[in-house]
Amino acid sequence: MAMDPYYHTCARQAVFHDHVCQADPATGKLIEWEHAFIYGGQQVNEKWAIIPLCWYVHRGPGLDKNINRLLALRRATADDLQKYPRSNWMQQKLYLEKQYA
Repeated sequence: MAMDPYYHTCARQAVFHDHVCQADPATGKLIEWEHAFIYGGQQVNEKWAIIPLCWYVHRGPGLDKNINRLLALRRATADDLQKYPRSNWMQQKLYLEKQYA
């Protein structure tokens, strides 16, 4: 994923344009990778479920976990989601789309 240009810009800023990206004040690092979902007590470690975010919306005051989940679900395919059958992914996505789209 480090070679993928998608993972070098803030996905939330690219889609929603709702903030000015800010780096971590302690480290200066701008982009961090967010694991948007927990399934079975563990982070979903799939490419679709990991989104790049600036510090401000990942761990800072602009954090909104539901927006992060929506961004991840928009990237998932039906085949991706079939690996995790105990969640109603489409219901979650429809709910989040109504909230944020």
